[in-house]
Amino acid sequence: MLLSNILQVSTVILPIFFPHTQQQQAAWTSLNFPDPREDFVRCHLKAPGTICDPDGILRNEELLVLERSIENAEILSRNAIYQTQECQNSPTERNSGVQFFIVAVNKVADNDAAVGYEKFIEFVREVYTIYAMWDWNHQLDAKCDKTIFIAVSKNDGQLYTISGKDVQITSGILDDAFTRNKEKFTSGQFATGLTEMITLLTKAYKEAHSVPADNSRLQQRLQSTTTRPDVKNTRTSLTISRTTKSFTISSAASPTSRQRPVTDKPSVIKQPLNDNRNEKVVLTPKEQELWQELLTAIFKFFADAFAGISVIS
Repeated sequence: MLLSNILQVSTVILPIFFPHTQQQQAAWTSLNFPDPREDFVRCHLKAPGTICDPDGILRNEELLVLERSIENAEILSRNAIYQTQECQNSPTERNSGVQFFIVAVNKVADNDAAVGYEKFIEFVREVYTIYAMWDWNHQLDAKCDKTIFIAVSKNDGQLYTISGKDVQITSGILDDAFTRNKEKFTSGQFATGLTEMITLLTKAYKEAHSVPADNSRLQQRLQSTTTRPDVKNTRTSLTISRTTKSFTISSAASPTSRQRPVTDKPSVIKQPLNDNRNEKVVLTPKEQELWQELLTAIFKFFADAFAGISVIS
């Protein structure tokens, strides 16, 4: 399968439980949630940006650090060698890097009880659509989408990550970026956790675009990432993926993976919960080059050796 045909939207739903705050603040819906590119003052920004923290979960200095991380991520990931056709065809997107959007709130919906992942998914999808990043009816498939959207609700204990179709990283990578930083979120270090996730996902983006899109080794690497035995209730598709994890229970039911109605896309790949297969060993491009040089030298050595042997008839 050629990865050049893959346009992936990876979604990771990670219900987690953070310490609750004593201060009562308004719960948010998609109808009253501000857009940081326009209503940046309500998002606690000094200028238009891609972070919205209307409840002030992050301190001013933490917001500045997070803004800097987002800017650096875009700069460091510019001019990716291999991109999807949609991005190659866009003069503005061709040389741009990955773009992070961060949404942080205390509470979703208008009740005291913590909402479940289904309610949180509904909120994030509606905000995501209002931000004009993605049309869930797939009418914007031809648009280049290099965005990674991270939404966190502190008192609902939910974190939700969406990777745009042209980012081309798997749900396993998104899940791993959170898992490595889950202790930071549970201890209330939201800025640190988000910054570390940005760093890890930017690195994954650069790696995913550092080899040809139709390279079979990249295909193997992406597939091996999604077979981690510690990832629970994972449904993986090359079009849409979701993963559910919880801090307080051993596992949580994964929502049904929604596929696009496209007949030439592969079917959903379901990984068993006790998948203990060894991951495939994948060489980096540099390692491949070194191996190729070594094999060439060995071949030349034997060729020269046999060339000096005379055959006596």
